[in-house]
Amino acid sequence: MGVYPDWILAPLVALSMRNKHLRPYRARVAGAAEGRVLDAGIGAGHNLPFYAPRAREIFGLDPSRRLLARAQARAQDAPSPVRLLEGSAERIPLADVPGWTRDEARIGSDDDRWFNVVAVEVQAGNREVTGWTQPLIEPCSRGIAAFVVRSFGGVLHVLANAKVEGGFLDTVELAPTVQASPDNFAGLSVDPPFLDEVLSAAPDRIRYDAIHSEEGGRFLYAENRYLIIEADEEDAPLLPPAGFQWVTVGQLSELVKHGHYVNVQARTLLACLNAISAHTRDLMGTRAHD
Repeated sequence: MGVYPDWILAPLVALSMRNKHLRPYRARVAGAAEGRVLDAGIGAGHNLPFYAPRAREIFGLDPSRRLLARAQARAQDAPSPVRLLEGSAERIPLADVPGWTRDEARIGSDDDRWFNVVAVEVQAGNREVTGWTQPLIEPCSRGIAAFVVRSFGGVLHVLANAKVEGGFLDTVELAPTVQASPDNFAGLSVDPPFLDEVLSAAPDRIRYDAIHSEEGGRFLYAENRYLIIEADEEDAPLLPPAGFQWVTVGQLSELVKHGHYVNVQARTLLACLNAISAHTRDLMGTRAHD
């Protein structure tokens, strides 16, 4: 790389990593990562100890061989497999991105997975602004949003997931146990935690099952299947994986009163759970709002 990156910049970055005020932020961001993670600019791997096991595979990218050698030593103690790659991350034209195509109406993947960005023209004569153009996100498949629930001490609990999504003001919000589009994971070696348990749930474990359309101002034909699944210790243990936490319906309802704590999908499921709470109490013998 050169004198400056290896002998000046790298020590300065290492020094900044010792800042105790940054540790909670680094732990919150890295600890919330899940699935296959790209750590662009991994450097000497100072953030590797903060990843949780649900980050099932970590790809570390950095242009410095010297720093990658240091990261390799730290990778031995990482909670997940780490693959280090020499290279740089830089902005490139969309036309150079393999597997994605842009035309006059849309941007989408060549294998019709993930999502499309669609250009739309809106005409609305009954509004102050009568017409405009905008992009909309069009999912390529139906998603799943599911709460796994259990009774502890006669009190109904839901398994919430600390999830990172683009646009969150505080990095992490509480989300459903499962929030994913299963078709996007077809052929991959990694599935979101609890997805198999939700999809294979016996009919007598399903407490709520309905298709909901999502917000139409930003999404085109977006639908999610909302589910509430009763689980047992085998499917959803008392001590869940990192990034998951059992909370009562009452606790979650209190958090909804504040902004940026509970995401939209979890709020929707909470409303569904409240709507069926009396029936759920009869089936499970629980108190839903403690």
